Amino acid sequence: MQCRRQAYAAVLLAIPAAAQAVHDYLGGKVLYINVMNNLSVDCDCDGNPSKPQVADVGILASTDPIALDKACLDLVFNHDNTTGDTAVPLQKRINDRHGTWTVEYGEQIGLGTQAYNLIDFDNQTSVDKTISDKGTPIYNVYTVDGKRVLSMATAIDSLKAGVYIVNGQKQVVK
Repeated sequence: MQCRRQAYAAVLLAIPAAAQAVHDYLGGKVLYINVMNNLSVDCDCDGNPSKPQVADVGILASTDPIALDKACLDLVFNHDNTTGDTAVPLQKRINDRHGTWTVEYGEQIGLGTQAYNLIDFDNQTSVDKTISDKGTPIYNVYTVDGKRVLSMATAIDSLKAGVYIVNGQKQVVK
């Protein structure tokens, strides 16, 4: 039994290592997308999965796979359970099978970070006001010719005088 547990732990830790190899091979130019719809306690690779118990949480995307998976885990663990839409069995399975290890190890090896900012596009008309999970404004700043200056910054007071695109809006800094 101990040998089986060690093999399982090795597989859990090999997943982020393999993902990092692919990520690095592609030069980090990867967009990760998770579709959180009709979630079951079983892997989507299971040929005979259990009946889904979590309905539609949403679609998440990021260039950081660790932040993306951490956001998904947080959504599962903070799910508002209702009759016919409960995350309790999935939460139990994640805990029982150490489902957070891949995210923790992925951060340790530098694949990404568990810090993220969740933007709900269903409740926004634009992305001009992005707010972090701590409630502070987040700024994405580009030059007018499209070069990124700041990404996910909490302040823009370091910008030199000029014209910038800040969160999709032209802004003049004097």
